[in-house]
Amino acid sequence: MSSIPPNPPVGTPTVSAPLPPPRVPDHELLQRIGRGAYGEVWLARSVTGAFRAVKIVHRQTFDHDRPFEREFEGILKFEPVSRRHESQVDILHVGRGDDCFYYVMELADDQVTGGQINPDHYAPRTLKSEVLFRGRVPFEECVRIGLALATALENLHANGLVHRDVKPSNIIFVNGVPKLADIGLVTGVEATRSYVGTEGFAAPEGSGSPRADLYSLGKVLYELSTGKDRQEFPELPTQLRELPDREGLMELNAVIAKACRHDPKERYASAAALRTDLELLQGGKSLARLHRLQKRLRVARRLGLGGAATAVVALGLFFWQHRQTRIVSNLANEKAALSDSNQRLAAAQEEQLIRVNAANGAQRLEADDPASALPWFIEALRRVEARDSQRAEIHRLRLGTLLRYHPRLLSVVPQAGAVHSLAFSSDGRRLAAGSDNGQVQILDGESCAPFRSLIHTGAVRSVEFSRDGTRLLTACEDGFARVWSIDGTNQPLLFPHRQAVNHAAFSPDGERVLTASADKTAQVWRAADATKVGTPQGHSLPVLHATFSPDGRQIATGSGTRYGGGELNLWNEIGGRWIATPFALKAPATWTAFSPDGGRLASSCGEARFDYMASRPGLLVDAATGQVKRSLDHLDRITHVAFSPDGKRLATATMAYEVVVRDARTGEPIIPPLKHSRWVQQAVFSPDGRWIASASSDGTARVWDAATGVPVTPPLKHGGEVFCVAFDPGGRRLATAGDSGLICVWDIGHCQPALPAFWYSAGVVGAFFSPDNRLAVTYGPKRTDPQAGEFPVRDKDPISVWDARSGRLVWNFMVAGGMTFSPPVINAASDQLAVGSYDGPVQLRDLRTGELRWAPLPIKGQVAARAFSHDGQRLVTGVEHGRGVPAEVRIWSTATGEPLTANLIHPDVVRGIVFNQDDTRIATACLDGKVRLWDVATGKLIRDFPASPSEVDVVRFSRDGRRLLTADKYEKTARLWDAGTGELVFPPLRHTGIVWDASFDPAENRILTVSFDMSAAQWDARTGRRIDPPLQHRRGLNGGCYDGTGRLIATSSNDRTVRLWSAETGELLASPFLFADMTHQLELSKDGRKLITSSAEGRAQIWDLAVTDWPVTDLKRYAEALSGQSLTPDGQLKTLAAEEIAIRITELHTSRSRDFEITTDQLQQWHRRERIDSRRAHNDFAARFHAARTSLPDFE
Repeated sequence: MSSIPPNPPVGTPTVSAPLPPPRVPDHELLQRIGRGAYGEVWLARSVTGAFRAVKIVHRQTFDHDRPFEREFEGILKFEPVSRRHESQVDILHVGRGDDCFYYVMELADDQVTGGQINPDHYAPRTLKSEVLFRGRVPFEECVRIGLALATALENLHANGLVHRDVKPSNIIFVNGVPKLADIGLVTGVEATRSYVGTEGFAAPEGSGSPRADLYSLGKVLYELSTGKDRQEFPELPTQLRELPDREGLMELNAVIAKACRHDPKERYASAAALRTDLELLQGGKSLARLHRLQKRLRVARRLGLGGAATAVVALGLFFWQHRQTRIVSNLANEKAALSDSNQRLAAAQEEQLIRVNAANGAQRLEADDPASALPWFIEALRRVEARDSQRAEIHRLRLGTLLRYHPRLLSVVPQAGAVHSLAFSSDGRRLAAGSDNGQVQILDGESCAPFRSLIHTGAVRSVEFSRDGTRLLTACEDGFARVWSIDGTNQPLLFPHRQAVNHAAFSPDGERVLTASADKTAQVWRAADATKVGTPQGHSLPVLHATFSPDGRQIATGSGTRYGGGELNLWNEIGGRWIATPFALKAPATWTAFSPDGGRLASSCGEARFDYMASRPGLLVDAATGQVKRSLDHLDRITHVAFSPDGKRLATATMAYEVVVRDARTGEPIIPPLKHSRWVQQAVFSPDGRWIASASSDGTARVWDAATGVPVTPPLKHGGEVFCVAFDPGGRRLATAGDSGLICVWDIGHCQPALPAFWYSAGVVGAFFSPDNRLAVTYGPKRTDPQAGEFPVRDKDPISVWDARSGRLVWNFMVAGGMTFSPPVINAASDQLAVGSYDGPVQLRDLRTGELRWAPLPIKGQVAARAFSHDGQRLVTGVEHGRGVPAEVRIWSTATGEPLTANLIHPDVVRGIVFNQDDTRIATACLDGKVRLWDVATGKLIRDFPASPSEVDVVRFSRDGRRLLTADKYEKTARLWDAGTGELVFPPLRHTGIVWDASFDPAENRILTVSFDMSAAQWDARTGRRIDPPLQHRRGLNGGCYDGTGRLIATSSNDRTVRLWSAETGELLASPFLFADMTHQLELSKDGRKLITSSAEGRAQIWDLAVTDWPVTDLKRYAEALSGQSLTPDGQLKTLAAEEIAIRITELHTSRSRDFEITTDQLQQWHRRERIDSRRAHNDFAARFHAARTSLPDFE
């Protein structure tokens, strides 16, 4: 019987006719997409073009005021909590009117198009829609979703809140991540509420407690894992025995049963306890078996004591020697058996701990927090190395690769107060940091050793070096700006104001000083003697920021108050007087910036600590005419503005948790926003203009590619809000600081690939290594039907061969007529490269030199497939003439270029061709759905396989030639055939989406399939059994491969990532490699030490996969410094104090000083790499910047 009350109590909202929506600032409400008892949800578009969801709750829907107020109070409590876990829906904005309140939040993905939203056809992707569309969800995905939701509830409960209505329709997907939605029902645990919830999901005792939320989550997992209605609980699927994941489902069902106990006391005590059990399942362990082992261990211990007592009694009662000998022998056997049992149990528990630690780390990797993953991975390594040093190598590869692509933390300097300003001197020899405790710390720019401390009598608000680096200008809340001599030979010059000085700046020539003060003035001074130049520039509001134009002839000032409006003033010097052009703003102008040429002026609008409930646009002004070129509209306040050094881009940091990169001329956004999880305090460009560094209140800084928005670094953790960032003059090092008092200096160049990228202006279709891994082959857009629109029709397409060790171009040429669908292939036996073109001819070139081996093959039509024999003496080609038109396959001599067989006719296009190991057979995959087996010597058909009702693109031989593996794209399957009989070896290997590829691992014990259902899967090549877990992406996959050792798997996806996995465990081994566009072909080197990728953005890249040789103790110190956390013996994370972090870095510098040096040679090599990479990417400004800083010769 349901416990839902038949009549709603007083205060329950009533559903009536829709009320007109209120005006939501900076948003256009497009259409209502949901409606319930507690309000309605609208699809909205912000002024930046981003689509959002807006929940509106009307006062009129409640019988009394108090329930309405309680709902509003719940949102206010949840708003700061929403950003603390990725599976909570982010609240971006809250507003209230007289008769309603509303809040803006993330929008769910579309059911069909994902993050590409079409307002006319939008349907939100929820867990309910997933179940309706897919039916029962596989075990591994259930566990992954359950973990995300359990940790979200854990976060909610830890902050004293409960959800009250967890159900599939209230769980949405945002960028593929499941999130708890319908947050209007969230309330405090202690709150007294009317009964809410949904029948069947609501706990018997009612909602409003953490255990009631867990009950609801259990019912959600029941529907998800069984495909049944929650009212049928606890009934299991009738076809359970036929399910491939039945064992996992039974284990998960035990978790569900415990979460859904009728008595709350018998349920999980907390979301953390539920999460732990789910993590164990994700780690591949059996909860039932673990519980049985623990029970046996307890019995075994009691049995051991009983056996010892029996021995004493036996020795006392029996005196006959033969009898005594037999008893002692039996006891010895029992003792040995007990010892073996205890050892097995201990080993099983130790293995379980290794899996759990690795799973905890992998979960943090998925959450884009590799620094927090490190302590868990290192603990797993420590336990593995104590038992099996060979197994430890994969753990060391994971840690080595994570650290390889994380900036090196060069130095950590703790301060007593929050640091609000950082600056490097122009030569990079000094770094200054101003803090709240009134101290400016000057550090050595390279070693970060303390150089000098400058004491003030108030909080320091800004620091700036003179252009020659000999003086430092500081602004202080004590009412003075000061100019200090760096060498300390003179007392500081004082520049007095009546109130706090908020900012101070040198003129470009260093002759003048400009100060901005809370006394509502901005003043120009002579820097040499602190005398005033002209009259003080009066304002009606406190002046927060001031800056000179690049030529020193103009001044910009920003003013305002925390809770009021603001003003931007552009001052021109006319006849010795400063004449202002004012611009009114809706909030304080906390920052102003001129473009490098002085032609434009930009201002922020808003302060990152106050009044975050409304949008406040900044301004882009023509500095010559004083005309406003554009209002810099945004969802929320703009806190900081910066122009790129080449003047092409403008970065605006906002309180909407993002940096918007704009065209500096028009102010229009030009790339996707750079996302944080809380306010962005500052955004600055690197000196070469290629990168943007952002500082955020989410406790991290991050570096981004300014052209694409792709992260260059993972989040750099600080343990508190990050207020400021600064690049050194060369652009390789980054200083970060914030309210924790830590000044951190990072080597950003360390986390870049060692080699420059291989750039193509029209996208890279593919890239692969030569057989010896010394060369890399890349090729450009494939030629397609111009009606298809996949790629533009091109007359010529490039193919290039590169030195894989230096990145130097070896040779390249343009393929006349454009390249074909089939990629170039290498003759491993004789270093030949075969390239086909759209209009027929196939060229055979020397891989090392590019020389043409013989005249192009006389082929008419498009070569859609080709392959070399293993001995290198034959080349087989497949020529197409269009769909449904007979195609020809022919075998050629690589020595003479002459045909060895007649045309082997196929009824349709041939997309796959392969030789068997002894080169006596070829197999062809045809779009008529058949695979055909041919005799190489005679050209006769041996057998055909009706592989698929649609089309087959992929065919592969096993090494012994006895099996054939095919991928049946649209049948969503791969199949393994007996090549001798034409029979299936086992049932098809099924996915729920298109299967693009299927391949054997090097030992041929496993099969890897790659599917558009967002996963790759491994299968037992002997039985066809699926090997868990699946290798999951957030969008469809388009490539995957093993390395030559069979230990690693790399996958590429339309989610614009490439991921690296352990083939043995299915665990994610590194942070995803990120790209600006979808990825294409990829390959792992034979030794598993390199990865080459290609993407539609036009970049092919070689990535080093490093194995660390650091001892565990040093790894542990470094992980704790990077994450700010240490792992306690009982498996809890402890936050470290700033001084503790500094100690760990100091210890590492003592023991591993060479690992934290940037030598002159390293710096020269890095500038050369950046020069080449910038030129290949057509960034002339950056190329010139780096060319001026390296004396190494170019190799291009």
